[in-house]
Amino acid sequence: MSEGAHPGYPAAPGAEPDPLPLRGVLEHLAVPVVLADGRAVRLMNHAARRVLPGLAIGDDPAEAGLPWSGSSAGNGAFRLERGGLRLSGTSRPVGSGWRVWELGQTGDQPPAPAGEQHRLRFAVETSRRLRGVVDEEHVARSLVGLATEHVADHAVVLLPSSRGRMRWWCGAARTMTTGFIRVRTIAALTRLLTGAESINEVPMSLRASLPWPELGENDVDSTLLAGIGAEDPGWLLVARRHRHTDHELVMLRDLQAQARAALVAARRVREQEVALLALENELLPVPPPEVPGVCWGVDYRPARGPLRVGGDFFDVHPRPEGAVLFLGDVSGNGAEAAALTGCIRSTLAALLLVEHRPARLLRLLNEVLLTRAGSRFATLVVGLVRLDGTAGLTLTLGSGGHPPPLVLRRDGTVEDVPLPGSLVGILPEAHLGEVDVVLAPGELCLLYSDGVTEARSGPGGRELFGLDRLRDAVAAGVNRGAAELVAGVRAAVDGWLGGRDHDDIAMLAVQASPSGTRSKPATG
Repeated sequence: MSEGAHPGYPAAPGAEPDPLPLRGVLEHLAVPVVLADGRAVRLMNHAARRVLPGLAIGDDPAEAGLPWSGSSAGNGAFRLERGGLRLSGTSRPVGSGWRVWELGQTGDQPPAPAGEQHRLRFAVETSRRLRGVVDEEHVARSLVGLATEHVADHAVVLLPSSRGRMRWWCGAARTMTTGFIRVRTIAALTRLLTGAESINEVPMSLRASLPWPELGENDVDSTLLAGIGAEDPGWLLVARRHRHTDHELVMLRDLQAQARAALVAARRVREQEVALLALENELLPVPPPEVPGVCWGVDYRPARGPLRVGGDFFDVHPRPEGAVLFLGDVSGNGAEAAALTGCIRSTLAALLLVEHRPARLLRLLNEVLLTRAGSRFATLVVGLVRLDGTAGLTLTLGSGGHPPPLVLRRDGTVEDVPLPGSLVGILPEAHLGEVDVVLAPGELCLLYSDGVTEARSGPGGRELFGLDRLRDAVAAGVNRGAAELVAGVRAAVDGWLGGRDHDDIAMLAVQASPSGTRSKPATG
């Protein structure tokens, strides 16, 4: 998308908008709205089509009496009479040669017939109950309720489901049942519709195969089938004990149009949720693998928001002599930060095929990130874990501007690991170093993100958890396993937060197994 563009709106003179997002918004509005570019109508909602019959996409707005400019007073207000209705409205430019008209009936209308008043009330009620609904289940139940309250004694909604089936929602007299039906059993229904927006009578021969649990064949005088699917098939069946009146048919068409718009919106949201879940599952860190002589403890919690992933990350890659681990933090949080964490994790995984020294890995990663557009950067600790002959571990650690790891000794002493280093992805000549840390059996090293030390509480929520409290929480885990220690630190941070929001949090503890034997990964 070009810079400054917004889905559904023109970015430059003559540019075509993406109609789907904007169309979905307009169709949920009870106010008639028309949107035009130049001298051609581009979008109009159902309410506008009702009060401006005959006006179609591509027509000149002037054909319906819509002025390209407002009154001489310059306020964009106008009046017109159309199809026996006296309408008032406003006309205003929205930039780049586009104009929008909003319409409403004037207060000096002759009284509408009772049937038309009923229809208008039904349209408003339908819009109210379907507005903002983004779940197909809710849409289907609302459609059955609306149909049985106004245009049917019995109604069925059929929508595609999994494994080649259709799911149905069936209702009558405030009752609701649901079930599944194979697509082949309703193939004949599909042939009844000449178009996506058609409404046809269902022959008596087909009624027996439909889910009518509360109405017998002899209790139905009129069964109509309305297509409500847009990109996917979908049907609304309505049954009456008497013949449908012309007024009910008009209301059914109103319901059909709003149902189609609601289902399009619901399916868009469902598709986005499925795609988002797949991306989240791909980006979520996985528990560390089993490594002989090593115990692990981890904690991962993104900042509160719509995503289950954020800007913090960790990974452990086993090697014949131990493992390579890293924990990092991308600037910011949310979707953009999560995308960069995915890039960093995949880049490091590829670089491990040719390099395993921490400082060298960080330099190569820095070169890769400098080629990316944008101003985001990362802090990172990379560690090479090797087993030594004393059943302990040797860690070679390198840092790119990350908070210093903490080492817990067997006597309860907590040591900071001095690891100077530049931020990753900022400078072409990053300053990166390494340091070796030896862990005796039972000792551990904790890597953490600044979401731990910068957790805020106290008066006004301004005081940081800080490094001193973190050292105390780590010291309290002496003689415990890595998973227990991480769980204890997490409890201390949660107690400090007291339910307040926090930044992304990640912790990774690597411990020399007290027995020096093979240990399974554990999470805090």
